[in-house]
Amino acid sequence: MTEKLLASFAKLNLCLEVGLLRSDSYHEIESVLTTISLKDDVIVKKALGKISVRCDSESVPVDKTNIAWKAARLFLEKFSLKGGVEIEIRKKIPVGSGMGGGSSNAAAVLKGMAELWGLNLSRQMLLGLSALLGSDVPFFVEGGVAIARGRGEKLSRLAGLPEMWFALVNPGFAVSTSWAYGEAEKIGLTRNAGCNNMLLIGIEHGDIGLIARCIHNSLEDVVVRNYPIVGHLKELMISLGALGSAMSGSGPTIFGVFKTQESAEEAVDKLTALGLSGWVAKPV
Repeated sequence: MTEKLLASFAKLNLCLEVGLLRSDSYHEIESVLTTISLKDDVIVKKALGKISVRCDSESVPVDKTNIAWKAARLFLEKFSLKGGVEIEIRKKIPVGSGMGGGSSNAAAVLKGMAELWGLNLSRQMLLGLSALLGSDVPFFVEGGVAIARGRGEKLSRLAGLPEMWFALVNPGFAVSTSWAYGEAEKIGLTRNAGCNNMLLIGIEHGDIGLIARCIHNSLEDVVVRNYPIVGHLKELMISLGALGSAMSGSGPTIFGVFKTQESAEEAVDKLTALGLSGWVAKPV
């Protein structure tokens, strides 16, 4: 096998609480995350001599600053492997959207290279490598539903979500993660991080209504202060029938929780009719 095609799923933060700044310049967080069906495709192929990245989105760098490129280099160096790798990314996840596209791509590269080179790596080995690349990357090694603590690398698996659907809307611009966390620090929004226990109870019992009522993101205030449209989109999502709505990650993507695919699709149809980018997705 010289080539591997991998699904690189997006994520949503059902809860994101940002805590105090650590000595390593990261913030303590607690977050409940789920992978969703919106995905990029990542193709990893053995090559001679170097690492290369191609992408069908002009917004994605294809040089050494790309986190997928960094993942490939880390893998080759860690296992003293000869040769190189070609990476092709077919984007569907918006860049800088708060849905973790870059981190997901990096995790896909690590998993794909392990298969291509026939290395039977343990879960802990993959998690350890991924943590060197970024805070969100370890979550994408396995995906599903998990609670993340520390700077995001300490993961505890949770029960899967009940059958539910998400309507997603993006206003068409990117928000820098480092900027959002920096602003939260400046205006004093950071505190001891802890997600609402009722959200965890809702997940445990498969209670869509309780889950929807408890979703929350402590970075929303920062982003809405600077980009009021994000707040307007959240209000619009609720008006379109969402049981609950929140921003994912550092934004600016807003998601709404719906019981049925049809109701989520109706909401997205109305959002896209306004010239916005929207998607329907379900938990993966």
